[in-house]
Amino acid sequence: KDVAEECEALGEGVEGDPKENGDGEDQRPGVGEGEVKSRARSAEGESHFVRESGRFLRDRLDLRPKAALKGDVDLVTECDLRAQEILAGRLSAAFPDHGILAEENLARPGRSEYRWVLDPLDGTTNFAHTFPIFSVSAALERSGRAVLGLVYDPMRDELFTLGVSQASAES
Repeated sequence: KDVAEECEALGEGVEGDPKENGDGEDQRPGVGEGEVKSRARSAEGESHFVRESGRFLRDRLDLRPKAALKGDVDLVTECDLRAQEILAGRLSAAFPDHGILAEENLARPGRSEYRWVLDPLDGTTNFAHTFPIFSVSAALERSGRAVLGLVYDPMRDELFTLGVSQASAES
């Protein structure tokens, strides 16, 4: 399934979240899945936001980015921060009402029940040592429950998705 289809499936099969009241009327609160699907389709192509961030990282792998400590042992690079800017910017443009929580000290509250949880460079230590095993990860929560996951491996150009109504898929 593509990201738009995953967005359409949000809420299906979730206990206590009926889609209709029997009269065909949508009973879900907040932003409807049709609107989420429409915005996903308009986001410059399906999953463009994670792919663009991943391509940015792939193109800079051999530049040996400077790494700094962001704790006792965790690394952060300028590429982590820029990849986060790209990813959060694309998501904010496509889904302006959604909140965003990202690894590199970014927390934006949203006006809807949806929130994106991001790791713009999952595998910073590998990346900092120019080892080509890393990914861009994004998850969508609805009222605190994960409903969609995206993991993009830019070195192999593979996107993995997981939605509430499926086990897993690769595209």
